[in-house]
Amino acid sequence: MLRLGMHGSSHYGCTCYKILKLHPTLHGSLEQRYTKYDEMGVLFTVLVIESMLENGLIQVYSRDTTLKETIHVSKVKDFLVRYIAAAGNL
Repeated sequence: MLRLGMHGSSHYGCTCYKILKLHPTLHGSLEQRYTKYDEMGVLFTVLVIESMLENGLIQVYSRDTTLKETIHVSKVKDFLVRYIAAAGNL
């Protein structure tokens, strides 16, 4: 599981993200991990499971919408840029 959190610098034309890799032996359910990082202010979680990578799919969780969406790995950047741009227009 990778967590993406806001970082302050510009990278690839959008805000840079800090990637936190969670060790597979960490205790707690996936939902508990989502809640913990939501409280820390992490905007998105990108869940990468080896079995999902066989077909190129990953799961993206949004803190603000609490939606979990399964998307192709090639669409992650566009997905995140779209949501961040929309948040900047509020």
